Amino acid sequence: MSTPKIILICFILLLSFSTYLHAEFSDQSFEAIEERIAPIGKVRIGKETLNQLSTYKIQAHLGKTIFEKHCIICHSTGIAGAPRFGNKLDWQLRIKKKLSLLLEHVKNGYNAMPRKGTCLECSAEDLKAAIFYMTKKSA
Repeated sequence: MSTPKIILICFILLLSFSTYLHAEFSDQSFEAIEERIAPIGKVRIGKETLNQLSTYKIQAHLGKTIFEKHCIICHSTGIAGAPRFGNKLDWQLRIKKKLSLLLEHVKNGYNAMPRKGTCLECSAEDLKAAIFYMTKKSA
């Protein structure tokens, strides 16, 4: 086969391939665009999982609010030996303990920490949320 024939064949193949590509993307209708950019799969979340996610978000927000209103006083700078917020070394041993023990320390006071850590109106769930927030941000 001579060189001009090979070039001609390559040109014809290239032209037909580019025409195919152009035809594939030439439809600019809304439906065609939606079909081209549609995700490959879809995720379905059950109601129970959705409720758990909502509860987690509410608890995280509640924990942050309580921390910023009450706990930050001591835990921002480490007053009287309080573990500093965000400091992994300060929280390392505490995170290994059970949540129930940490909650007991917060409820009754521990070392220099006052009972309920200055949040006398907080319920046990509120205190758990604050503990959860501080430990997760300090892990």
